[in-house]
Amino acid sequence: MIKLQIIGNLGQDAEVKTLQSGQTVISFSVAHTERTSNGEQRTEWVRCSRFVQQGGSIAIAQYLTKGTVS
Repeated sequence: MIKLQIIGNLGQDAEVKTLQSGQTVISFSVAHTERTSNGEQRTEWVRCSRFVQQGGSIAIAQYLTKGTVS
C-alpha cells in the first residue's frame, strides 16, 4: 500500500461518478501553494480520485467542498 499526504485547499466540490463497469469514483482537486524565499508564490494542482469498492460508502464526498482544507 502507498500512502500519500497532500495538504492544501480543494478547488471544487467533489464529483461522484459511476463508471460503465459499475464502479464508483470520487474525484477532486487540491491546490498546494508554496512561498519561495524571495516572496513569490507557486501553486501546484493535484487531481485526486478515490475508487470506492463494491458496497463501499461515498459519504466522504459531502465533506469535500470547494475551499475547505484537506
